[in-house]
Amino acid sequence: LGRPVIATRCGGPEEIVEDGRTGLLVPVGDQAAMARAMVELAGNAQRRQQMGLAAWAHTRECFCAAGFAATMSRLIAT
Repeated sequence: LGRPVIATRCGGPEEIVEDGRTGLLVPVGDQAAMARAMVELAGNAQRRQQMGLAAWAHTRECFCAAGFAATMSRLIAT
């Protein structure tokens, strides 16, 4: 949806979110880091917009039908 993500480093999000580019990743259970990430994005509209656009492009590239098919083809070929 063209929005940056703030998530914890707990496996799945690390495979999807590019820290500092499409969103922010923080340590699991680190409430202070989560709060800092929220304040950082809330206070910087330009960074939110840049990350949101990058997130949109990344999602369309990696998770569209063609991207999924290319990934599956690479996995099957190995």
